[in-house]
Amino acid sequence: MNHTRFRFLLASTFFAAGIAAVSVYSCEKESITPGLSNTSADVEIKKVVMPADFCGELLNKPVLDAHGSVVAESMIYNTDKYLVVTVYAQNGRYIEDMYMNICKTFDEIPLNDWGDPLFDSFNFKILGKKLCNIRSFKIPLKQVPRTAMISVMAEIRPLIPTSMSEKEASRISRAWIEGKTYGGDQKGRVFMHSYTYCPGSVPVDPDLVSSN
Repeated sequence: MNHTRFRFLLASTFFAAGIAAVSVYSCEKESITPGLSNTSADVEIKKVVMPADFCGELLNKPVLDAHGSVVAESMIYNTDKYLVVTVYAQNGRYIEDMYMNICKTFDEIPLNDWGDPLFDSFNFKILGKKLCNIRSFKIPLKQVPRTAMISVMAEIRPLIPTSMSEKEASRISRAWIEGKTYGGDQKGRVFMHSYTYCPGSVPVDPDLVSSN
């Protein structure tokens, strides 16, 4: 068993021990009111499960806040039809909105005039849903370059009451899947990823598909 798969199994086993649910994908589409009034009734809790239909390697990467601290984990893999990028928070943290940009070159990442990532302009978003411990993008492979630059930002938030102060609990961390740092005052992270062709499937490379 390689190091990446072993690390994922340890992380998912530890995380799943304290929660009870059955799905790894999207949480209910329900808006929440900002503030500190959230209770356990205002969140959706899902269980991290090992996908059974992925091809090649399942990549596990930490999700880091602005200080480089690990506030969540992620797994990236593909099936014969989709690229799946899942972020799962731990230790009483939950995810609000999440943003992902997939492109062929670094120059295609949306940036402002100061070089900071314009995540509002990323090409994939999960917005306005109920707080959840898991968010997952499932993108058709025909929309994904064979080798892609991927940048993922998740808004991570603790839920009170906890042992934290209200100031700490109300703070939303803009956390990024581990990768090369870029940007000016507001840093982002980006990593390269190549998906795997599944045995017996017809390769779908968007570079060979007409834009029409």
